[in-house]
Amino acid sequence: MDALYQDIVQQGINNVQIIAIGKGQFSNDNSNWTQDYYLPVINDPSPNETWDNWGASQWDLYFLDSNGNYVTDFNINPWNYNIVYNTIMELIEGCFDPSACNYHPNATLNSDCFYAQQNYNCEGDCLESVGTDCFGICGGSAQ
Repeated sequence: MDALYQDIVQQGINNVQIIAIGKGQFSNDNSNWTQDYYLPVINDPSPNETWDNWGASQWDLYFLDSNGNYVTDFNINPWNYNIVYNTIMELIEGCFDPSACNYHPNATLNSDCFYAQQNYNCEGDCLESVGTDCFGICGGSAQ
């Protein structure tokens, strides 16, 4: 799981989280998921309402979109790197327009695009080609 996380981060995808559900009474075993890894585990204490409501089984992973809505789940025993990786890649939201400030080259789900204001770059800095006037107004004409 750590290699999968590192592969995703190295591609500049840092807005993806995988969350596993573990029964509270087995919380010592949940360290296998988190020890030296980055996978958060929800410890569901007895009577395991989240586990039961979600119909979870041991080794299930649940995937939610950025709004927290259920997308899919599957069991990862036996482990299949490609299935988990491809599922994550299908959930990446971002703007498809390369000229937008929030363009995401790995996005697979289109979301709202945001653009810089006239005379400014995406960081909010005045464009050098426009410059500032004597009052410090970007693109101003005062001399």
